Amino acid sequence: MRDDMLETFSIDELPAMKDIDEKYWLKTPDGRLAGVTPYFAYYGIAVNTNEASVDDFQSWKDLANEKWRGRLGMTRPIYLSTYDLTMFSIAAGGDEMNTAGGMELLTGMARNVLIVSNSLAQQNTMLERGEVAAMPFYSTRVWALNEAGVDYVKMVIPTERQPVVALCGLCAQGCGGP
Repeated sequence: MRDDMLETFSIDELPAMKDIDEKYWLKTPDGRLAGVTPYFAYYGIAVNTNEASVDDFQSWKDLANEKWRGRLGMTRPIYLSTYDLTMFSIAAGGDEMNTAGGMELLTGMARNVLIVSNSLAQQNTMLERGEVAAMPFYSTRVWALNEAGVDYVKMVIPTERQPVVALCGLCAQGCGGP
């Protein structure tokens, strides 16, 4: 929207948007639509219930418990500051700006990690095979495993809350419309 890099649309050009709560619309200051968020995922804790109980992971803090040393996976370390550090900071009583306690919890979790992977397919496999007991993960990946018959991998939404990941469809300026 800044620097006129995105195409914007009136609601009349995207009438199906009327079926979506307006609080989810990505709008410009003048009320035009700048994108569509058709896809949401939660970021929580995936647990292989053959290896651990969902009750073992009711808080983000539980990932830093020493009893999980060598039993956790870590997903996409590029997002550690965006997702994990923020959630650990909230669990420690801080927020996205006050991260000291969160860094301590994140360091504790890192000590428990057996493997770090950038591949969502590999992470699915680690959870499915029980190579890891749990890991911070995306709800959509757990749901896909469940749909494929892997019913022993469960998604836990920690008590402190979880981030919602909204993927947005945008058009570059001059794309020609919807």
